[in-house]
Amino acid sequence: MIRLFATCLFFVVSFIGQAQTSQVFYVSPSGNDAAEGSLQQPLLSPATALRKARNYKRTTPNVQVKILFMDGIYRLVEPLVIRPEDSGEEGAPTILEAAPGASPVFSGAIELTQWVHPTKMLSLFPSGVKSKLLMAQFPANFTWPQAVRQCWVNGHRAQRAASNSADHMQRILSWNKKEESCTVPSLKGLDQSFVPGL
Repeated sequence: MIRLFATCLFFVVSFIGQAQTSQVFYVSPSGNDAAEGSLQQPLLSPATALRKARNYKRTTPNVQVKILFMDGIYRLVEPLVIRPEDSGEEGAPTILEAAPGASPVFSGAIELTQWVHPTKMLSLFPSGVKSKLLMAQFPANFTWPQAVRQCWVNGHRAQRAASNSADHMQRILSWNKKEESCTVPSLKGLDQSFVPGL
């Protein structure tokens, strides 16, 4: 009887030890940051997954934590900050990796949709380009002066609109180096109500 009890106790302790050797948080572009982070209820953002892993490691530092990213594009509105304590402990690291068979993509890009041909201010453009003009509304969470450095269309880098090359700006009339300002005449018929700061 004692031998049977000792054997059962050994298996119970072994099972508990195995169950606590790893904690997994799942993340998906279609997830929810209020979810628990399971495979059935994944988190939405990498930052929230890191925060949950960090909080978990504070109470159970000897347990390995995995953050598994499911397939899709993760839109980052700010840099993903990985702190020194996010590395975990020796023998119990924190691991960030793709879920099996997944190819997640982390992107700081803003996706613009619902492109339309403009109907206003067409008189400002040469007739040869009017039919090629497209415009889209920036998302509500986009605030100036965020820099628009690149434009990609269907996986290819596109040339941004420009009236002059960078070294030839003929509309600048004068520079005030002391006040760091310049004088640029307004174009006739240009609607400046949408221009920030004017």
